[in-house]
Amino acid sequence: MWRQAISEESPVTKYLLLYRVMESLFESNTQNLTGWIIAKEPKVPMFKNRGKHKVTLYTHLRHTIHPQKSLFPIKEIRDSLPRFQDLVKKAISDKYGYV
Repeated sequence: MWRQAISEESPVTKYLLLYRVMESLFESNTQNLTGWIIAKEPKVPMFKNRGKHKVTLYTHLRHTIHPQKSLFPIKEIRDSLPRFQDLVKKAISDKYGYV
């Protein structure tokens, strides 16, 4: 999944694939993923989730990538993509010791 994500040219598709890697690493547990990201990037912007919990910028962007949204977050995705890709690489390294 990592190789497929980093070879993708479309920023939105790359972002979605990288997020899928993170979901896999954290077994779709958004709270654990959020805690891990905050530990690695303490100043990450936080947003109120649909429920009671706050989510990081990365999860927020993932939630806003929907065709029915009037303001598609392409600029924010492009701006966040390098940091997010680095976080995914760190998560893989933490779990498996390599990328």
